[in-house]
Amino acid sequence: MYFGSLDGYVYAVNSSGSLKWQYPKSNQDGVEGGFDMAAPAIGKDGTIYIGGVDNYLYALSGSSGSRRWRYKASSPISSTPAIGTDGTIYLRDDTTLYALSSSVAFEKWRYTLGGSGTYSSPAIGTDGTIYVGANGHLHAINPTTGKRKWRLSTDDDVYTSPSIATDGTIYIATLKGTVYAVKDNGSLCLHEVEVEKIPAGRASPPPSRSRPTARSTSPPTTATSTRSTAAPENRSGATNSVTKCAPPRRPSPPAVTFTSAATTVAFTRSNPTARSPALFPPRCRFALRP
Repeated sequence: MYFGSLDGYVYAVNSSGSLKWQYPKSNQDGVEGGFDMAAPAIGKDGTIYIGGVDNYLYALSGSSGSRRWRYKASSPISSTPAIGTDGTIYLRDDTTLYALSSSVAFEKWRYTLGGSGTYSSPAIGTDGTIYVGANGHLHAINPTTGKRKWRLSTDDDVYTSPSIATDGTIYIATLKGTVYAVKDNGSLCLHEVEVEKIPAGRASPPPSRSRPTARSTSPPTTATSTRSTAAPENRSGATNSVTKCAPPRRPSPPAVTFTSAATTVAFTRSNPTARSPALFPPRCRFALRP
């Protein structure tokens, strides 16, 4: 296990709980400012990549903890690097996304995100596209050229890191509590999405559903759920809204979870072939828990 600490050291711990190594050595001063929020990433060769408050990305030997190289960004690093299939390291600081060679601290390109103070780590799509949230936008970046492919505006800042489904759908959440499902071309995903605000301290049970008896002559009872009587807000501040669209062509993974400073968002998907009344119909459901 590898992790950084505010004391200025990176630690490697064996499965038994014993210390394997630390960087810098115990007889040396730790990194100024320490390692805050940035989790390490591990390369195919075992190299550990972790960013520090001192603006540097450190490449450390996984076996010994010795420093292989370091790269200085323009501001403190509070995100986790993403590593491409070719070994390229994608790193973001407060304002910029960088592509670095894994063998040496060589910058291939940089892309300006603008603004400051976000913690969304980059994610890599199945085609190599780099996705990262910053300052009210989701950015899609060409991994070869560093040029922007597209940019989606959101209703607030994006601190969560993108999660990418097997069908290429990108999921992000904003500080306002809105969850977006985005196609790899930048358009909103064609799901039926229900977003429900759940009061603090209350669990999120499946909505009750009734089914007509065999001899009932009344029309079937449609599914209902408890909702606020307030009218749904528009896209700029949607919390209680239902958007009906065509079903997705391919099923998404069973579960995706987003966490932000204010809200935890749990995404679940029912079995699209099930017909049990206890299960949800084939749709996506997002539950927002303060």
